[in-house]
Amino acid sequence: QQAVERNALFIGLDAVLVKDRFIEEHGATALTLLVKEELTAMNKGNLVSYDQAEQALDKGHSVKFGEIDVESIKRINHAKQDFFNTALDIIKEHKYTLSEYDGIVFVDGTTQKLREIILNKFKNATIPTNSQWTTAEGLYTVACAKYTK
Repeated sequence: QQAVERNALFIGLDAVLVKDRFIEEHGATALTLLVKEELTAMNKGNLVSYDQAEQALDKGHSVKFGEIDVESIKRINHAKQDFFNTALDIIKEHKYTLSEYDGIVFVDGTTQKLREIILNKFKNATIPTNSQWTTAEGLYTVACAKYTK
């Protein structure tokens, strides 16, 4: 664990935030919009609402006549993979080479939606159980240390 602490990278996918705090807006909204596009295309152009896309993303599928739509699973997974690839490209643009780190900690809520993709791609990845709170807890700890001296 000491090696991870010394040579670790923290990535928040809700805004592609790493330890040096560069921020690129690429979070849950972008992922949901990709799912919306995929499901709309699957439905031959019949628009899927943002709320429907968000529900399908949360469930991992959409429903057709009360049954799980198998094609929607593929479409949602495709949207997730596209989203993750874009996040990796953004990180690369900021001159981070993820293979150089002993550990990579993924934080924020969007991370949970991509858990399987992340862990398949990075064997050295850690995803905290409550990843959506990790950033807030970390910033709170820093603020307390800094301002309560």
